Amino acid sequence: MSRSAVLIGRTTSDVVYNHLSIVMMSLTGLVVGWNPVSSVTQASRELFGNIPVGLPSR
Repeated sequence: MSRSAVLIGRTTSDVVYNHLSIVMMSLTGLVVGWNPVSSVTQASRELFGNIPVGLPSR
């Protein structure tokens, strides 16, 4: 298996995991009373725009 395949696979899985974590935290926040003051598009841009990707170290 090539090194790039491992890197791409790990990076993709980290991005998906981070997105799911943010969705779960947002839904939990909505359940307990969190109310975003901006529009839906602005809130989603703020939530998903700057997700740090943890690249695997060598």
